[in-house]
Amino acid sequence: LNNIATVHIVLGRYGRAVDLLNECYELCEQIGDQQGLGVALLNLGYSHLMEGNLIPARAYLERSLDVFQTVDYEYMALMARIFLGQVAVQEGQIGKALTLFRGVIEQSNATQIWPLVVQGLTGIAAVWLALGDPVRALALARFVHDHEASNLEMQVGAKQVEAKILPALSAEQIEAADSLKASMQLDALVEEVLAMDVESIAD
Repeated sequence: LNNIATVHIVLGRYGRAVDLLNECYELCEQIGDQQGLGVALLNLGYSHLMEGNLIPARAYLERSLDVFQTVDYEYMALMARIFLGQVAVQEGQIGKALTLFRGVIEQSNATQIWPLVVQGLTGIAAVWLALGDPVRALALARFVHDHEASNLEMQVGAKQVEAKILPALSAEQIEAADSLKASMQLDALVEEVLAMDVESIAD
């Protein structure tokens, strides 16, 4: 059920995904499947996030993070932090969002979990947009979309960030973003993000 719900999420059918995930949650609770329970909570949180329902999104994601930490499922715990960072961006808590994204990128880079490094950078693109730098944000979103470690879900997320940026940019700014994207390197981006000063960003 979790896998089927994920397909609906990628296709933007969030209502159907939530129905399936509620069924999955109840089933996992009945059989004591803690990992499955955590994944259902994570996907419920993400579905609500995509629909703009930030209060239930945060609640589900925080619960999923607790489950993943309890069962020592590092990869999914990092995913939960990425989604919590996306909630924080939408709530205007940019410093909190940067702290979450930077922590994920630092830990994933240290353990060479490249897909999570790249997904964390999607969050950084949203941070740059919130900080008033849409050209760099667009360049990074397009870098994430085209990176070899990016899966379909990450590409969808990058496209969503891009869709928020494009209407406000001129043709010259879009050209500048593409030029910047061509010069981007993953290791240099990670170094830049880890050097960002969280304390200078007021929520």
